[in-house]
Amino acid sequence: MNFCKFSNQFVIDSATNIDNSFFNDYLPFAPDACVKVFLYGLYKCSHATSSDNSLESFSKVLNLSIEDIESSFLYWQDQGLVQIIDTDPFEVRYLPIKENFGKLKKFKKEKYTTFNLKLQELIIGRMITPTEYAEYYELIESFNIEPEALLMIIKYATSLKGATVGYKYILTIAKNWAYEGIRTTSAVEEKLLDHERSSGNILEVLKMLGLRRTATFEERNMFIKWTKELGFLLDDILLVAKSQNKKGGFLKLDKLLTKYYELKLLSYTEIEAYEKEKDNMYGLAKEVSKSIGVYYENLIQVVEVYIAEWLRMGYSNDTLILIANYCFKKNIRTLEGMNAVLQKFFKLGLVDEKAIDQYITEVVATDGDIKAILDACGLHRRITSWDRDNYKIWANNWSFDLNIILYAAELSLGKTNAISYMHKILSSWHEKGIDTLEKAKEFKPEFASTDYSKKQRQTFTTHSYSDDEINALFDNLDEVEI
Repeated sequence: MNFCKFSNQFVIDSATNIDNSFFNDYLPFAPDACVKVFLYGLYKCSHATSSDNSLESFSKVLNLSIEDIESSFLYWQDQGLVQIIDTDPFEVRYLPIKENFGKLKKFKKEKYTTFNLKLQELIIGRMITPTEYAEYYELIESFNIEPEALLMIIKYATSLKGATVGYKYILTIAKNWAYEGIRTTSAVEEKLLDHERSSGNILEVLKMLGLRRTATFEERNMFIKWTKELGFLLDDILLVAKSQNKKGGFLKLDKLLTKYYELKLLSYTEIEAYEKEKDNMYGLAKEVSKSIGVYYENLIQVVEVYIAEWLRMGYSNDTLILIANYCFKKNIRTLEGMNAVLQKFFKLGLVDEKAIDQYITEVVATDGDIKAILDACGLHRRITSWDRDNYKIWANNWSFDLNIILYAAELSLGKTNAISYMHKILSSWHEKGIDTLEKAKEFKPEFASTDYSKKQRQTFTTHSYSDDEINALFDNLDEVEI
């Protein structure tokens, strides 16, 4: 018996560590059952002496046959990640993943006779070493690439680099495509067709960049990404390339197009307008940052992440500065915080200053009514979202005017739960169809009434709101989900 060991609960509550290279280099190509067995076995390594660390237990927990589990460990042994010590009883030792990756295994040469003959026909400019052969076999078996598919990739590489192409270059292409799921002859054919269809267009881009040569494999992949994944048209790509004045080449162009895509600028018309507005946006970024009380030495991120997006939403410079000032008063001192406020305004359809000003006036007026209602029923406290929800039911859903609600509040004065009591009164009136103050008084003649018909609402001038009024505005915005 072990002198010291972890409790079962300790093991369950702990974590099982696994090298990230397993997820990158092994998991995508392994059968599902093999992955289950490997990960569960790794977990069980942390308490190897427990009674449930057996083939029978594995079979029960993983819902696999014992033969499937043994076959899975044989698979991982071929991959070099485990070593089967014994088969009766079955015993497995896990090996370090990092130390294993890159080691060449022994392969049966007769299995690859046809592959070897075709390979040598493709690479005639140099000798193929045993190490190179082994790398190709390893690639085929580890990544589940069809041998014929790999030969097609090798032929493509020689068309780019010539018959003396290095095998490391070939392996790079094959692995990149394998990670994309391109491991069969049909998938490789489709990929090569993409490259072929784009060849003439890529030459145009190269010329626009001042480059008089053929495109590299990496540049072909970039072009396919721009057109297929990002959705740019060739004409727009050429115009962006022209705007670089032959500086930076393909990599600079890739960064630009990726940035424009992230900014949702997919046509050159939009891109050109964005570039022309940059000076304005940098000045606006500086002013907005100053208004909320922050300073950024480098405004590039501010412009690209926030300002450009806000302008696309339809906000003007003046409106953004106005909202920044409101945020400052509300102690919102980050651009992300201001962005959350703007998203809520946008969801409410409030974009220009006039609409925002009208909304604030309505919010302040509504909160003024709610405050009068709370006062009438003897509650001298801050307005809550529950109060606003109740008011919406009474005023909007049930169509009671303020006089009736205030009368119900007066009837609720002194009650233990005044708001609930008032809600019951108004609900009763709503069910009975009582829709005027006179009818409400007739229904409850024993209570004295107060006439609030002459209640005056306070109005405010544009952009001159007090701190309390701005608090009311933001309290309402807090209730808007985005």
